[in-house]
Amino acid sequence: MAKSPKLENSLEKDAEFRFFDTFGNILDAVETYGVIFRKRHSLEILKKIKGLKNQFYREINNFKGSCYVPKGKIKPNSLKKLDDFRNLNWAVQERIEKIKKYINSLKSYN
Repeated sequence: MAKSPKLENSLEKDAEFRFFDTFGNILDAVETYGVIFRKRHSLEILKKIKGLKNQFYREINNFKGSCYVPKGKIKPNSLKKLDDFRNLNWAVQERIEKIKKYINSLKSYN
């Protein structure tokens, strides 16, 4: 679904909003595919999960390289902590919940 111009403008101006929009959407998709994978154990679904995981880390690198202004709890050290989740199997629901919990802990508006 295309984003409205107003949303695109907000994403460009607000690093925190962009961060949670981008990574929240990826993790929601991983979570959805994880449910399907646990029911079907399909190699195709597992590949989609791995593809989303790769996209997540590409987006992290893009975010770091975008000259974002650290805001709230989204600082270089908190982004570096996301590397701890790189080697986990993202098809396991508990691991995705752990990643989402960490991401949510970075919100300054909890």
